Amino acid sequence: MSDNVATKIINILEGLAYEPRPHGSKKLTNRPGYRIRKGDYRIIYDIYDKVLIVDVISIGNRRDIYD
Repeated sequence: MSDNVATKIINILEGLAYEPRPHGSKKLTNRPGYRIRKGDYRIIYDIYDKVLIVDVISIGNRRDIYD
């Protein structure tokens, strides 16, 4: 992962603290959680609204992330 992509992913993760369902996020259908795409990378995460927690489960290339 290049530094440029890593910086963009970090910015997305920091933004989840303010908006856990940003434009472009999607609810997963085959498993619990949400995903955000950034180029070839995916961020998979859960949202716990009652306790105000966003739990990042995985970050990785789209080829490997859903395994």
